[in-house]
Amino acid sequence: MIVSFVMTLFLILFFLWPLVQEMERRDALLLNATLSNNATQFVSEEWLRAGGVLVNSTEDEELKGAARPVQPDWSLVLGTFHHTKDENFEEFLISAGLSFFTRTIILSTSPSVTFERVFQDDDDYYDLPGDNYPDVKYWDGEGGGGWGYEKDKKFQVVLTTSSIVTLKQRFRLGHPFTKQDYDGTPSKNTLTFVAPNVLYHFKEKEHVNTSIYHNFDQEGLITTIISGRTGMQARRHFRREEDV
Repeated sequence: MIVSFVMTLFLILFFLWPLVQEMERRDALLLNATLSNNATQFVSEEWLRAGGVLVNSTEDEELKGAARPVQPDWSLVLGTFHHTKDENFEEFLISAGLSFFTRTIILSTSPSVTFERVFQDDDDYYDLPGDNYPDVKYWDGEGGGGWGYEKDKKFQVVLTTSSIVTLKQRFRLGHPFTKQDYDGTPSKNTLTFVAPNVLYHFKEKEHVNTSIYHNFDQEGLITTIISGRTGMQARRHFRREEDV
């Protein structure tokens, strides 16, 4: 009887101990991240106030519902980028409430991301569901364009993320779209350029909004993620794939 009780207690402790350790580790990481995050900001409040966040236009009826355009530097934006390292990312996922299992899957992958453009006269262009917003006056950036509709080429941006699985996200700049997130809940998303080399992604959910900045340069891509609920920030670094 005593032996059976001891064995049962041992089995319970054997299976519960990793969970206890994980909970203690989670609390410690969250506390450290919260304290350190106040000391170091990847994106400063001064930069945000200076125009880092682009708001929807209310002055021009023609552009209402779409962001006022900043012309991108496509030579920096287009291409494939390979993940190299993270800063404060696990702590960010913990603060977001992701389970240990989900965090383990995310942190065990080293994704690649590819940014492409698809023009209206391309074979693989198709209209997006729910996209009833007026055209944003971006020009194609390849020897023509301007600001008139008759000269602009309508296009979509295709963002492909490859890790365990390959996911494609197609959108038009400045045009909100809804998608299902990893947790099965919907989010409203709008992506627009706030500088020629900075693509801003605003994600709206029922309980929390998230700001994501993709900053491109000749070397690669730095993605900064900011929680609208806690202000916590994380960074993911990507190396540009060299042309063969």
